[in-house]
Amino acid sequence: MSRFMFLQCQMDAIKLPKWARSWINIRKSFSNFYDSKRLSLKKMLDHAGFAFEGSPHSGIDDSINIARLVVRLLEDGCKFIVNERIFSGKLNANIQAFKRSGHTVKGEFESLSRAAAEALGSEDDETSSDDQEIDAITEVDGDKGPVEDV
Repeated sequence: MSRFMFLQCQMDAIKLPKWARSWINIRKSFSNFYDSKRLSLKKMLDHAGFAFEGSPHSGIDDSINIARLVVRLLEDGCKFIVNERIFSGKLNANIQAFKRSGHTVKGEFESLSRAAAEALGSEDDETSSDDQEIDAITEVDGDKGPVEDV
């Protein structure tokens, strides 16, 4: 998620919003709650007893199907918590990858590229108890491996 958000902000020459630095990865929540390996959206829907509705990889259709999964997870007792966040090192890696692909980094992102650890690291150094909880959750709710897309 962080790469796509960063690239979109870069293309639109806007600042990466603070709210975009942490999120709930539904696939990760699903695999942890149901104790399964990482599954594709279609396989998660199959597991929940749903058929895929709409066209695969259509943003709106994928979103609707993911929302159906969220409702099922909530009905089954899943408690959603932030389980992923962007760190300055990852943002810096995204900036470098963007540059290597032949794009130019504009404005604020050029500054972030030179000093991503400073720009975001100072915020990370002053971790609140919520941030520490997010770090712990990320470790507990780790990835279940590559997505099974059969």
